[in-house]
Amino acid sequence: MKKMRSLVVLSIVMIGLLANCIVAPIASANMASFTVSVYDYNQVVGSGDGFDDGRWFEYPQPGQPSWWNQWWYDDPFRPTGKSIDIGFHYEPIDPSKPSSVQVTINWSTPGWVDQPTPPLPGMGYDPEIYIERLTDYGIFWEFTGEGDFTYAGLLPIPYNPEWVSVDVRGYNMSIVGGTLEHICIVPEVATIALVSVGLLSAAGFVWYSRRRAAASIAQ
Repeated sequence: MKKMRSLVVLSIVMIGLLANCIVAPIASANMASFTVSVYDYNQVVGSGDGFDDGRWFEYPQPGQPSWWNQWWYDDPFRPTGKSIDIGFHYEPIDPSKPSSVQVTINWSTPGWVDQPTPPLPGMGYDPEIYIERLTDYGIFWEFTGEGDFTYAGLLPIPYNPEWVSVDVRGYNMSIVGGTLEHICIVPEVATIALVSVGLLSAAGFVWYSRRRAAASIAQ
């Protein structure tokens, strides 16, 4: 009887885990919006629904033009993963002049957890210590002229960061209608279901084997 109760308890636990994985993906997708005009490397004006009313923060880069970031709170830190889906329209501010803009994604590192703000410049510490960018992996996008851009993929990290941002730099370029969907990766329901079935089967087999052994001894 104790073995049967243990099996029932294990079943309840596995059902709870499965239910949690079914609900989690629904709550883990976040949608952000942004617009920005990059007049030159030192003059950027934009808006959005990110941190501090959609402010774009300047992050100086040694020997390079500054990156300008808009931040969004993501989800609590988890040792899982992060998926992004970004899209926008780009066009020159003044079509008669040369134009170019670089765009990338960055995020807070595991060293920046449970903080009320993203890692910001001018706060008495080096924010770059707590920031990683796709450029660290040789990934960024550069545009001239006019067009539309979309990209969807996984960030090259084994965790879900608490903060994510869109970074821009360049000259004479406007980005409008920008959207960023950032999604915390959770274990797939099918995988959890298979693990659950496997554990239940193993527990059932152990219980059945012990019962048969006890019956044989009794005979």
